[in-house]
Amino acid sequence: MSSSQSSPTTGTLSVGPLLQLSQDDDINSTNDEDDDKPMWIEWLDQKLEEGSWVLYIAFGSQAELSAEQLQEVAKGLENSNVNFLWVVKKKSGATASDGLTKRV
Repeated sequence: MSSSQSSPTTGTLSVGPLLQLSQDDDINSTNDEDDDKPMWIEWLDQKLEEGSWVLYIAFGSQAELSAEQLQEVAKGLENSNVNFLWVVKKKSGATASDGLTKRV
């Protein structure tokens, strides 16, 4: 199924390509040492149980946003009051401010 076709059974839009993470990425950190699900998967599962939508944001490898542009996107997301999962390249040096992390 191409990225422009929607799934008839779920009403979702397929996206891709999906790339495997390198083994040294810490994206799989968990809440509990005993729990083998990453925190972001637990959060997505919780939103699914609540029947809540989640906006997925990723600019890909070609986009180069300045720190100011990233801050503007963050402000817009915060002001929108939507659930979101924002993927940012490690190499970009961008991080969520403590204030944004606590408020969202």
